[in-house]
Amino acid sequence: MQGNASLSEQIKLSAGGRLTRETKDGRFERTTIRPGSVTAIFAPFPEFTIKRKENNFDWNVSGQYYLDRRNVLYASASRGNKSGGFQTLPSNPALTEFEGERALTLETGVKSQLFGRVGLDVALFSTTVKDFQYVINTPQGNAVTNVKVRSRGVDAAVNWRPTRELRIDGGVVYADTRILEAFAGAPAGSRPSRAPVWSGNASIMYKVGLSENLDLTVNPYVDFSSSQYNQLPSANAPKRQSYALVNARVAIGESNGNWELALIGKNLTNQQIFYTSTTPLLAGGPWYGNISTPATFALQITVKR
Repeated sequence: MQGNASLSEQIKLSAGGRLTRETKDGRFERTTIRPGSVTAIFAPFPEFTIKRKENNFDWNVSGQYYLDRRNVLYASASRGNKSGGFQTLPSNPALTEFEGERALTLETGVKSQLFGRVGLDVALFSTTVKDFQYVINTPQGNAVTNVKVRSRGVDAAVNWRPTRELRIDGGVVYADTRILEAFAGAPAGSRPSRAPVWSGNASIMYKVGLSENLDLTVNPYVDFSSSQYNQLPSANAPKRQSYALVNARVAIGESNGNWELALIGKNLTNQQIFYTSTTPLLAGGPWYGNISTPATFALQITVKR
């Protein structure tokens, strides 16, 4: 359900809501095929069934104040839900089920077009998630615990078109994200995993006609992030260090888009980043992870009819 209202030429309002009802059933069983030391930790258990029902109501309200046709102030509030469920491979029957999430987001900002060729968007945001679904390792096995998490900060984006052929875009997010409720291995105030303080991107798009029917496109771009935890600090897994991945795309194609030949390069500076690092349950120090793909080049041919 969605509704919109115009109080004047400058003031616009909108509101909406959605009711979701869900029923979930699960059936689980663990059987030992060959006894060993692992079965002392992950013991077999007989088949059991579990069922849960949820009713969730999501809503949003927003208002816009138009200073003129190209500049608007806005504010919004919304609530969204993510249903609970069951672990796909529960290590302990008692830890199979987990609760749903409920997120409340408040945002205010400005969208503007400056000087005709420069666009600027700035937003202040605050999101509080009740019962955030956090995967943890416990002596009883893997579990999904529900905790309160908050993220607040600034999101800014700019685009500039100095000439008809050239466009420059960039964006940056500052997010102060904290776990508000303590649980095993995470005191209140800890930073969650995979939550950098700074992140963003920047790109340049240059497109010029080589002839009446042939275009050249050059598009270098950078994705960057400050350091972040891959697991909670108590797990002693290495952090993902700050990085700036440089990529580029150079293409020649027909102006009407019927065909294009592109050379694509990713991670041109050949950075090595631990995208993931995990200390397994009861491992006592060893860890494993995934490293970023090295410098990679690809040739892409596109044909449309």
